[in-house]
Amino acid sequence: MVVSHNHAVSPSSGHGMSTSTRSSNVESLKCSGIPVWPFSNFCLDKLFTSFLFALVSCVVVGTSGCGSGISKGITPAGIGTGTSSGAGVAPSPQLTVSTGTVGFRSVTVSTSTTQSVTLTSTGTSAVTVSSASISGTGFSVLEGSLPATLAPTQSLTLQVQFQPTVTGRVTGQLTVRSDSATNGTAVIGLSGAGVAAPSPQLTVSTASLSFGNTTVNSAAAQALTLTSSGTSAITVSAVAISGASFSIIGGGSLPVRLSPGQSLMLQVQFKPTVRGRVTGQLTVRSDSATNGTAVIGLSGAGVAAPSPQLTVSSGAIGFRSVTVNTSTTQSVTLTSTGTAAVTVSSASISGAGFSLVGGSFPATLAPTQSLTLQVQFKPTVTGRVTGQLTVRSDSATNGTAVIGLSGAGVAAPSPQLTVSRASLSFGNTTVNSAAAQSVTLTSTGTAAVTVSSASISGTGFSLVGGSLPVTLSPGQSLTLQVQFKPVATGSATGQLTVRSDSATNGTAVIGLSGAGVTAPSPQLTVNSGTVGFGSVTVNTSTTQTLTLTSSGTSVVTVSAVAISGASFSIIGGSSLPVTLSPGQSLTLQVQFKPMATGSATGQITITSDSASGSTTVVALSGTGTAVNPRLTINVTTLSFGNTAVNSAATQTLTLTSSGTSAVTVSAAAISGAGFSIIGGSFPVTLNPNQSLTLQVQFKPTTSGSATGQLTISSDSAPGSTTLISLSGTGTALPHEVDLSWNAPVSSPDPVAGYNIYRATAGGSFQLINTSVQVQITYVDSTVSSGATYNYVVKSIDSGGIESDPSNQFAVTIP
Repeated sequence: MVVSHNHAVSPSSGHGMSTSTRSSNVESLKCSGIPVWPFSNFCLDKLFTSFLFALVSCVVVGTSGCGSGISKGITPAGIGTGTSSGAGVAPSPQLTVSTGTVGFRSVTVSTSTTQSVTLTSTGTSAVTVSSASISGTGFSVLEGSLPATLAPTQSLTLQVQFQPTVTGRVTGQLTVRSDSATNGTAVIGLSGAGVAAPSPQLTVSTASLSFGNTTVNSAAAQALTLTSSGTSAITVSAVAISGASFSIIGGGSLPVRLSPGQSLMLQVQFKPTVRGRVTGQLTVRSDSATNGTAVIGLSGAGVAAPSPQLTVSSGAIGFRSVTVNTSTTQSVTLTSTGTAAVTVSSASISGAGFSLVGGSFPATLAPTQSLTLQVQFKPTVTGRVTGQLTVRSDSATNGTAVIGLSGAGVAAPSPQLTVSRASLSFGNTTVNSAAAQSVTLTSTGTAAVTVSSASISGTGFSLVGGSLPVTLSPGQSLTLQVQFKPVATGSATGQLTVRSDSATNGTAVIGLSGAGVTAPSPQLTVNSGTVGFGSVTVNTSTTQTLTLTSSGTSVVTVSAVAISGASFSIIGGSSLPVTLSPGQSLTLQVQFKPMATGSATGQITITSDSASGSTTVVALSGTGTAVNPRLTINVTTLSFGNTAVNSAATQTLTLTSSGTSAVTVSAAAISGAGFSIIGGSFPVTLNPNQSLTLQVQFKPTTSGSATGQLTISSDSAPGSTTLISLSGTGTALPHEVDLSWNAPVSSPDPVAGYNIYRATAGGSFQLINTSVQVQITYVDSTVSSGATYNYVVKSIDSGGIESDPSNQFAVTIP
């Protein structure tokens, strides 16, 4: 039954308002410094350092002389005679360490990484390295047999490993002792940080999507963004939608895997077929470490289409920056979106520099027909400018549409060159081998820039790519390839000079640095020192991967892999021996299949020609457990609350295999009026940690409370039958008030929309709309039976200023 009251009321400020109340029967309801070696902590300025080096040279050279005041008229022993004699300097052992600190940065807990420290005999006689000791949790020396005697220029490389066991920053030191004439005890600082293993994480851009009022049989769409916000890739397995009139119209096929930082956009459409409020939900399932099932609430309301109706494609046009005395245009589309033709009587424009360059008026547009206006902006001075385009029509709503205009006049363009890097560091590079890095030159101005030349200085540095001169348009780039090929060991510096007609930084200088080092050596790295299988059911198997990587600077040969320990075996991997190039890896599949309950241990022994040690041992562990099926249900009760009669509400129930062996769910039975299961097929077997989701529905046919229960039968060890209590209440349909009013016909300011105010008997008026209402109708669905309400409407202009209120209208809810 529908009860309505329509009133023609003379407005007090340009409004006429009518209203109706309605209650619907069930059939009408729809559901929804410089360091001085060997003193590593002592620095001198350049002038004093130069003097010190000269003095040291004098002492070493000895008989050759170093200038006035140091040695004069010296004749070597046995060659001629003289008034004075000199003697050659005795040989001296000297040890130089390649670095004073080794930093490992961030390393995942229980994994390892290595770095090299090179000890070089830089004196005039052999030096003996007696020992190398290490301190600090997680740090160890993997290679280097000591004591070792190094002839002059000979080197020895120590491999330092960092394998953190907990998260957080760790420090330590490597102490090298030798018979070096100076720095007999060299201390190298060590540092690193353990970080947690990566995990997948899904972030949803919003918890709800509200479509507001949408014309019946027309569609509105909104975007939902799913972002991989964790530290590892995430898989979005499924997306489901519920609620009448809601659908997914874009987003790509599922499942889809998103890398960290990558996003997926879903387009959700609302297309109501009847008037009234509709709700629903979008369910996103993924392997996110948290919130594996994300639920996004959906809401909207179907409203009747105005007739005639003019829709403007944009409420504002921004031209951004435009060069003075040049022009640019943008389009505004006027569309007839009603059910009858609409007549556009005029279009006027205001604001310095803005003009209309197309469109003849008046013009009549049939339903769905469009008219495009071209708006031009041609600034004559620099600075920001605003204006507006006013379109007048006989549209039932928004008869005067105002489109805000804005733009900025800017000075004429100028060339600008940006260099991607201020310096290039090639680090350690093997002598007589080449390393290359790139520098990108980009035209970032508002006019083309010409790069006239690029010159390079410094021993070992050269340009191997890029043809000059060249002219780059705005946004265009050029890449120069810089090569470092050292011919001797030691540090080298230089610079790359780029010249252009850039308005700023016409001569750009990029610093170059690098160091020549000795030839490479083989190195084998194993990704883990231990493999733990955890608990595994007896007579079942599980596997884990062990990765062997050639991490040195030359090929490494893995000659043999042996395994020990009951229940452990290798079930995959290439035949041995195998040779791995630098960076190449070999994967072994290690299996644990316990025959009895209890702990088991073993080890894998890997033999290779790695410079850091020919044998690597990986510890194995696992525990055999007995068969133990167990079923866990996430809730013990489901309460549906108030649900409209003959409409359906659903809730989910999750069954999880929480034991150490598979569990079989044989049946699910439900009782109680209005309750039903709408998903799930039985019997079903769930492996450990596997889950099943059931959909339980409550659809009352009468008002009042209802109870029931869901009975789950399984072979779970601690109880084969589980009961879940069900409850809900059927409620009658709610009342709502439909308001309508007449738009002002002689307002001096254009009306941008309306605010609706409501007061209960004896109370003050309160704003009830959440956003400015652009139509001349409104549905108040928050009323209560037996209450009396007074309503007024106020017009709002584009500046947000309200008019006086309309006449009051009172409504009593049955």
